[in-house]
Amino acid sequence: MVHRGAILITCATACAGGRPTDHRRPDILLVSLDTVRWDHTSVGGYRHDTTPHLAAFARLRGSVLFTRAYTDGAWSQPAYVSLFTGQHALSHGVGFRSIDLDPGQATLASMLSAHGYATRAFVSGPHLSPTTGIDKGFDDYGHEGLLRSIAGQVDPALDWLTQDSDRPRLAFVQGYDAHTPYSVPAAFSGMFEDSPPTEVETCGVPDQRCLTTPLPRPSGPALGAAETARLNGAYDAAVAYADHQLGRLLHGLQTAGRLDDTLVIVLADHGEMLGEGGGLGHDLGHSDAVFHVPLVVRLPVAADDPPPARAEDRLVSLSDLLPTLSALLEMTPPSGMDGVPIPALLPSADPGPAHPHRGASMCCYYVREGTWSAAAVRGDDTLSWTLFADGSPTDRAAEEPARLARMQHILGDWPTRIDEIVEVNQSLGDNDPTLKKALQDGGYWHREGR
Repeated sequence: MVHRGAILITCATACAGGRPTDHRRPDILLVSLDTVRWDHTSVGGYRHDTTPHLAAFARLRGSVLFTRAYTDGAWSQPAYVSLFTGQHALSHGVGFRSIDLDPGQATLASMLSAHGYATRAFVSGPHLSPTTGIDKGFDDYGHEGLLRSIAGQVDPALDWLTQDSDRPRLAFVQGYDAHTPYSVPAAFSGMFEDSPPTEVETCGVPDQRCLTTPLPRPSGPALGAAETARLNGAYDAAVAYADHQLGRLLHGLQTAGRLDDTLVIVLADHGEMLGEGGGLGHDLGHSDAVFHVPLVVRLPVAADDPPPARAEDRLVSLSDLLPTLSALLEMTPPSGMDGVPIPALLPSADPGPAHPHRGASMCCYYVREGTWSAAAVRGDDTLSWTLFADGSPTDRAAEEPARLARMQHILGDWPTRIDEIVEVNQSLGDNDPTLKKALQDGGYWHREGR
């Protein structure tokens, strides 16, 4: 058993080390634990303590845990573009109508760069390739085409963030640990009681364990008990390993005396279906398993009197983070944003009513308002709708026509079909063998039945 608590952050203010050079604006650390779903985290009340470091961070004075945060896109490419532009998935269209961002579109990184920030990314995978234009505004966009663990990003990110600087900094750190094939060091494999160790030979990497999963699908035959246990166990171990690396990153900042001076955002770009309704993977997702994600934000805190940690149950979208940061840092935001500032992170903000959420996958749409969610499967000429109340697996569409009509209104004029979506996503690897292999390894290439 791995003693994961060894690197937990343990104090509300910086514990050691020197102070960073004073800035009018703070350093920003944006961490994405790719493919981590909300209800498989410790902060989400999961039965296993998969994310003790995220939970410890959420308990620090000054932290805000968002219990109802939702992604705009069901896979990394549209999700990250929404995060960096503040636009909904079908507003920017990346991953749906094109593989690249409009060259005239400003992003979080370009906004910060224009206001004097030094900007660096420590990322991997085909959907964060510079080919998409997501690197816009970064001084140094450290990217590897294959899907890599966040473990390799922690040390270089810390080396950069703990140096003295006369400019505020943005560091974007990301890794694919909880993404299929759920590859983890052998010490993490089978760490939960109901999850037997996964297979050695499926990884091709010494001392690693992983699990080859069936092809992603929105629904299908139910998994057997043993297969479900293996799938959940491999996924949970991968989530735990990603959290372990998050602990290293936050502890390193704390030890250097910089954690309290840094605006830290920890999130997931999307979740993962693990057999619910026969669904597998994420880019064909249409439920909370894919769209409900963890989000913890900690603003810089005063050493003498940081505010208490709190949980916020207001519905927020990842596309809300850019307008929130632009308001918080008093910067002119990029044009065309759909997201809105998050009142819980702004001083004296009038909360007003929470806005509804709409997100998209390769097959479906997801709509949420309050405790209700709806899924719409795209067909040739129509959308097939289901409607659910939180905590119930029963489709309520037939008995709640007014509620369903409200969800349809929220979705608005999003199309009933997007014929080119498969071709668009496979074209990312047409001229780059590394990206093609990454798409194949991640299950994004030539899927059956599409």
